Amino acid sequence: MNDEHTYEWETITAELNIIKPVNEIEIQDVLGKSLDKLEKWEAFYEMYAKRMGFGTRKDDVRRSHGVIVMRRWVCCSRVRKKSHHGHTKKKRPHDVTRTGCQAAMRILLTQPSNTWKCKEFSTMHNHELASSSEVQFLRSYRVVSNGLLAQVRSMNSVGIKTANIMSHVALQSGGYEKMPCQLRDVYNRVAGAKREEKIETDSEGALGFLDCLAEKDPNFFVVYQVDDENRLANLLRADGNSRVDYVAFGDVLGFDTTYMTNEYNKPLTVLIGVNHHFNTCIFGFALLLHEKLPSYSWLLQKFLECHGDKKPSVVVTDQDAAMKQAIVEHMPDVTHRLCAWHFNTNASKKVKDPIFLKTFKDLMYNYYEEEEFEARWLDVIQTQQLPYNEWCQTTFESRQQWAETYLRGSFVAGMRTTQRCESINSALKKFLEKNYCLREFVTTRDMTSLKARTQRDRK
Repeated sequence: MNDEHTYEWETITAELNIIKPVNEIEIQDVLGKSLDKLEKWEAFYEMYAKRMGFGTRKDDVRRSHGVIVMRRWVCCSRVRKKSHHGHTKKKRPHDVTRTGCQAAMRILLTQPSNTWKCKEFSTMHNHELASSSEVQFLRSYRVVSNGLLAQVRSMNSVGIKTANIMSHVALQSGGYEKMPCQLRDVYNRVAGAKREEKIETDSEGALGFLDCLAEKDPNFFVVYQVDDENRLANLLRADGNSRVDYVAFGDVLGFDTTYMTNEYNKPLTVLIGVNHHFNTCIFGFALLLHEKLPSYSWLLQKFLECHGDKKPSVVVTDQDAAMKQAIVEHMPDVTHRLCAWHFNTNASKKVKDPIFLKTFKDLMYNYYEEEEFEARWLDVIQTQQLPYNEWCQTTFESRQQWAETYLRGSFVAGMRTTQRCESINSALKKFLEKNYCLREFVTTRDMTSLKARTQRDRK
């Protein structure tokens, strides 16, 4: 029913000369009656169905010279009509909801009075009707109003997830049982609104937003790479505050990647450091095509370009082999420290020997002379019968990147793990949804970054 046409039940039933309660209306009370507008019949049948406890949908329409001359509505439990080829128009099975119900109403445009007369009115249902408390959950009546849509999209733009917004709406409505729609209806309506927006491509919308930020911030840095099909592959951005922070606190760099922040599942990489108050500072964000050497190489090249080719003294990452190779190629003189938390976690999974785990943790965090370190390692490997454990062998080969014996003297600002990166990733996921397109991602991510920086400055 069109939004501009709103009719009261009492008004329409008065025009039809119906004075019975809705559950006592019979076929002869409606059949053959006329109304001056099609919209009135549509409103009547929708209100009648809602009071009776079933949903409706438009079933058939006929036109003459582009003008509607017949319209039919049916119960939602009716099976879809057949196509010209004899096949039922049905995208998926509806074993529960499609029962072949015959309830329907059909109206015709009559001349010369130019009124709409009811030619069919069937009240027979072959299924149970919904109660007054259940009818709002029928699909026909789960309506996402324009006001609710505007509220959801506005709150999405400042980093509030749709599910959290609907929890707030439920509280305002007096409970979920009084909600005008369900969460899935809101997702569908928001997705439809996005498709209707006139933006050439998603990536162009995202880059357009970043260009606007660059106009406001003279030190804003954004660079991107496209693939062979002219699609956005990699993107790096850093605002003026991030570039200033890197000048002062860029001695130690940590970065990690996370997924499920956008509908393309492009890995989000956050590059961070630690300031003089021991707070996390962000040096940049990147969206990468994948977690492989070409993307990491591009990221490090552009990151150094962004920050005047200033290299950090120490880089802290997880054990990703592609990331390690990229650091060797583009930052060969930098001390590469591997995340202690990842090593402890992997040791618990790969070895599961409590004596080894205790010794391994001691060797990781405490300083020993190299000869003593190797002697302690060899002793625990032999006593615990682990000389052929593949994880132990590869871990010992990379000892210069995780053991305090070999890393002593390297300033790390207390950052022995990538937990700061993962904490930021976790915080971002509270605001970012996996179905966000690139344009929504960059706008929401910018807003959440601004919130985080404001909260940090207040401390």
